[in-house]
Amino acid sequence: MLFESIVDWALRIAGVIGLFSLALAFLGKLISKYYADSMLEKRKAELQKELERHKAELGVETEKLKGELSKETESHKLRLKKQEILFLKKIEATTAFINLRQQIEPTYSHPEMEWDDACEEVARNMFQIENSIRDYLSVYGAVVTKDSRERIAKIKILASHNKFDSLETLDEPISEEASAAGGEIIEVLRHIEEDLIAELQD
Repeated sequence: MLFESIVDWALRIAGVIGLFSLALAFLGKLISKYYADSMLEKRKAELQKELERHKAELGVETEKLKGELSKETESHKLRLKKQEILFLKKIEATTAFINLRQQIEPTYSHPEMEWDDACEEVARNMFQIENSIRDYLSVYGAVVTKDSRERIAKIKILASHNKFDSLETLDEPISEEASAAGGEIIEVLRHIEEDLIAELQD
């Protein structure tokens, strides 16, 4: 009887310990799950926050790039507009120079007209040539190239230096210096016109 009582108690104690172990295991599982879920939610929140921060940074960077691109686009448009305006002014300057050369260079006025006659005719118009060249440079000097501007100015200098030698009447001969200057003016005018046209075609 005593043995049965001891066994009974032992079984009861084992049952209680077993139940207690199961309760502890269940409680441990609940706590672990709660802790794991809590950590997972916390990590998800951190990742979401970091993602939002990266999105915000990316948005700021995107807007900055858009602004820079827009600025570059406007700058490029402005450069193209300036180039277009400059090209149109160069066309205008070239056209005006062609007209100017045709006004200065003598026409074939009589059957026996020779090179010396043309040079002399130019030499007799040095005052007018000087003024015409000065007027041209005041309007188009900023548009033509430095080389063309210097050669056009050379025509003005030639006309200025030789204008007093051309004051003789039509019956009197022009000085050799003034006639040579007239010939040089014709040649320089032709070369400048060729260069101005070539610049437009480049």
